[in-house]
Amino acid sequence: VTTSPDYDRRVAEVQLLSADPLPFPLRVWRDYEFLYRDTRTSAVATCVARAGPVISEAAPYPWFESQILLESSLCSAAAQDFTRAGVLVDRAEHIINETKLTQTSIRVLNFRGQRLVETGYFREAIQLASDGLARFDKGSFPARRAYDFHGIVMLVAGQLNLPNTGYGASRMMADIGENNGLPLFQMLGRCREAGFALSLGLRTEAGAALKSAETALNQLGDIATAKTYWRTSRVAWLESEGDLQSLYRMLEEARENPAKNESLYFDRNLIAALCRLEARMGHRARVEELAERFWKNAAEIYPGLPPGALRAFRPELESISRALTAVRLRDGDQIGALTAWQRFLAFDERL
Repeated sequence: VTTSPDYDRRVAEVQLLSADPLPFPLRVWRDYEFLYRDTRTSAVATCVARAGPVISEAAPYPWFESQILLESSLCSAAAQDFTRAGVLVDRAEHIINETKLTQTSIRVLNFRGQRLVETGYFREAIQLASDGLARFDKGSFPARRAYDFHGIVMLVAGQLNLPNTGYGASRMMADIGENNGLPLFQMLGRCREAGFALSLGLRTEAGAALKSAETALNQLGDIATAKTYWRTSRVAWLESEGDLQSLYRMLEEARENPAKNESLYFDRNLIAALCRLEARMGHRARVEELAERFWKNAAEIYPGLPPGALRAFRPELESISRALTAVRLRDGDQIGALTAWQRFLAFDERL
């Protein structure tokens, strides 16, 4: 098991390592790798219980203990226990300072910055990212660390509708990936860059960013998470082109082979884009059908998700509800429009 994003193709290795009795130090290492994998997949929503024993067994090894504490903070944050997440990061910082783990120390700033963004402290997050980049410039840290801080700036820009700032930060993320042989980071950065470019009306730049993202995706191979990011960016491009035919083709492909082509994140973005386009064209029946498909999926999946995971769905749910409300109002169906909006508000109250 490695920190590669290609977890799907390593299932056999993971199962083998899970079953094998290993010497204690190797078991700590293995469990750290498992935790790292969990915090970068949907398993992050439920990894709190598993994190505790891993923290305890790592105590004899300061480097592993500090890394595991940092990763475990992601489990707590996913469960919306931000106080616990902060405590874990503080514990990790104490061990790092005591044992002078200089290369690890810069990760503390990144984890704190991510939590600041998630809890709405955007000004503080930007300041911390700036401090992190200044520290990066003075040290000899891996390029990945600069990527993390530009990522914080990009996330804040998205939340505060600062497309120029987001565009610049995402370009830096992509350049770091491209210049350091990190195709996953290149692809993620270019996908984000394309989105901000579209919001700024920079269609040529958006097209070039998507092409670069596709090149990086081809280097990565068959990685489900990477494909989801790419397809989501492709959806935004096709929506800007008003290309309903291509969007419906993507939807049909997802329906034909959901295990391979569809994820909840991708599905909600695709349906929201179709709803917006169909609403602008006045096609109420299609908006009704798309919205119902989405809410049906939501009823099956959302009850098992923690509030943090649900909150990430809000923009698309609001977009779909607005489209449905608009087409019903256009037809003079005021009761139907009110019902559609109240359905969204009822969801929103859960957050």
